[in-house]
Amino acid sequence: MFSQLSRIGKLMYIGGAHGNTSPPRKRGDFARLTIERLEDRVVPNAAPMINSAMLDSFSPKTNDILTVTVSASDSDSDAITFDYVWKVNGNTVKSTLATSSTSDTLDLSQSGNGNKNDYVSVVITPYDPYTSGMTANPGATVANTAPTFSISNQENLRGDVVALQVNASDADGDT
Repeated sequence: MFSQLSRIGKLMYIGGAHGNTSPPRKRGDFARLTIERLEDRVVPNAAPMINSAMLDSFSPKTNDILTVTVSASDSDSDAITFDYVWKVNGNTVKSTLATSSTSDTLDLSQSGNGNKNDYVSVVITPYDPYTSGMTANPGATVANTAPTFSISNQENLRGDVVALQVNASDADGDT
């Protein structure tokens, strides 16, 4: 076992060698040390890993803005970028590619981005400069949005016959 290599004059001394490693030497003698590489090892890149991916709502409504937030790590300390691919019932409706942002949004009020009973999901893929990691795919079913209504402001006296104007609407199109 070699613990130290030092040069004394022209003689190489291998400190820490055990046993009879060579015949006795005297000052001015030469010694030759040959070091051979037995194998090469290349340390492979570790893929980035998503630690968590969470939607801000488990029951979003038709006009909500749905946000996903991601936490990821890379054991090589490489920079991480993400692809976000939003899907409604399995069909892609929005893609945000090669971003360093750890969050992304989908506006459900936009046509085709999710209505009552639609399943909205986002496929998140992490990348480092060399490879991609395993995806995460959080999702939620769009919940019913309660109808809204308004009644026009009326000034009435006791005993008056009153006609009310009521306006109602439902973001889900329910009747």
